[in-house]
Amino acid sequence: MLGMGVSGGRSAGVLRLGLLVAVAALFALIPAGQASAADFKLNVVYAGTGEGIVECEVEGILEECEDEYPAGTEVFLEPFEEEGSEFVEFSGDCGPLACELEMDQEHTVTVVFDLLPVEEFELSILEEGTGTGSVQCELEEGPVPCEPTYPEGTEVTILATADKGSEFVEFSGDCGPTVCELEMDEDKEVIVVFDLVESEEGEEEESGGPGGGGGGGAPPAAPQAPISLPSPVAAGQGRAKISGAGLYKGGKATLRISCKGGGPCKGTVKLTARLGVGGKTKQVTVGRASFDLKAGASKALTIKLSAPAKRLLGKGRTLTAKASGSGVIASTVKIKPTER
Repeated sequence: MLGMGVSGGRSAGVLRLGLLVAVAALFALIPAGQASAADFKLNVVYAGTGEGIVECEVEGILEECEDEYPAGTEVFLEPFEEEGSEFVEFSGDCGPLACELEMDQEHTVTVVFDLLPVEEFELSILEEGTGTGSVQCELEEGPVPCEPTYPEGTEVTILATADKGSEFVEFSGDCGPTVCELEMDEDKEVIVVFDLVESEEGEEEESGGPGGGGGGGAPPAAPQAPISLPSPVAAGQGRAKISGAGLYKGGKATLRISCKGGGPCKGTVKLTARLGVGGKTKQVTVGRASFDLKAGASKALTIKLSAPAKRLLGKGRTLTAKASGSGVIASTVKIKPTER
């Protein structure tokens, strides 16, 4: 009986050892990635002088990028620049203009946003009439002497003060008649009219004071020569106007563009809108396209839209955007979907 017990114990031990070896061999045959799927880190680094964010699209859903993704996940990175900035490029593990990754290892991506050059517009001021006076400009503070140019979007109030013996009559041109408030979204021209004040006898008041009977008084001051600031726009160059409504289909917006002025129009249209991006409502660029038109011509302009704009329009909603850019008369457009 003792012998049998020892033999049986040894047999059971050998059996257990055999089972353990078999299980270990089975696990050795299973790839480590299948036994326990790894998560790989995604590092997004921002560079450049501008501002913007990057969102990640996974399985058709665009949202804020995660720090890690499971092995094998396909991730598409989408850049969104802030107003006044532009996306330049991706670098690192993808780029330069598109970034598609398979999370089979840790990835590092650098995204570059740069500030857009600030466009400046010309302010031309002309003085007319029989009188004289001074003109100044008021911005956030002032009044101060007017500058020949101002950055796009600057709000300027024109102030006119008549000299003694003269009176302010009116503004004309791009504002008026009694108040002149401008937004510098294109070149502006303002005409300021001063006239001499007439005396009670119906004669024009002399600026040098009353004369001594025989015409000894000083003659009326001659009107100042008009002040004209040169325009930076080349002679004969036109500016493009975008129509107030457009249609959306297949990820693109179709708008009407017309060339105004006496010359050809050439430049770039930029569409910006306030949209929800990354859980916040921001002013972002939703599309951009170049144009080249002959004087007086018009045509349909197709602009490829960004993912946030397409999401909004895909829900059947109307997108309201600001059209601006080089050689463009700033305007507001509404883009409506033609399909749900």
